Amino acid sequence: MRAVAAKLKSRRGASILMGLLLLLVCAMAGAAALTAATSNAGRYTHARQDQQRYLAVASAARLVRDELCAGEYNASAALTEHYTHYSTTDPETGAVSWHTVGPEYSLATDPGVYTGAFQPWLEGEAQGLFLATQVPDDWYGKGNRPRPLAPSGDDLSAKNLSVQADAAGAEPLLSQVKWELTMDADYNLTARFRLEETDGAGNTAAYYVTTLTIPAEVETTQTTDGPSDDRVTTQSVTVTWPLDGALIRQG
Repeated sequence: MRAVAAKLKSRRGASILMGLLLLLVCAMAGAAALTAATSNAGRYTHARQDQQRYLAVASAARLVRDELCAGEYNASAALTEHYTHYSTTDPETGAVSWHTVGPEYSLATDPGVYTGAFQPWLEGEAQGLFLATQVPDDWYGKGNRPRPLAPSGDDLSAKNLSVQADAAGAEPLLSQVKWELTMDADYNLTARFRLEETDGAGNTAAYYVTTLTIPAEVETTQTTDGPSDDRVTTQSVTVTWPLDGALIRQG
């Protein structure tokens, strides 16, 4: 009887069961921690990649902004008003008379120069705008020249551009940033950026679409010089893109 009672009072089986339950709890807690760690690692990797995308697009917009705002465009056109003076002598009286013929006009245009990093494209379009919109209408008639058509549409935009930057300070994904540049009839500039990634299936996604706008400051002056019989009127324009007017926004 004592042996049976001792077995009934023994707690070794209960201890083993408690140990097994504790082991199960620890295993479940470890699995949960491992799952959370794996999930956090995935979120961290995604967040890091997303941050690199954002920094690449933001860096591209700032680089282009600084380059565009450092540029300047200058152009001029000159209309010369010329009079010819001559004399005639009366064969009977010998009286001398003076005559004036004119005015005759000649138009000279200096389409101007753009100084800046985007000279190959922007200079040509700025010249087109100046000749078509900044030279007074009647000057072409007086100079016996047709007014050129103003560039429009695709002529005033450049697409599929990339950002060139010093590799030492460039963002890792900067080479994947694509952008386009547009100028309107008032020389205002708009640049749109996006980071493009293509997956294995050939699907392309755009991240962090960003718009840069730079209003132009246009200073037009007209001066008249020279003697009365060879008067030259000059129309000049200076276009700048001030840094303090530039705006970068997402979307």
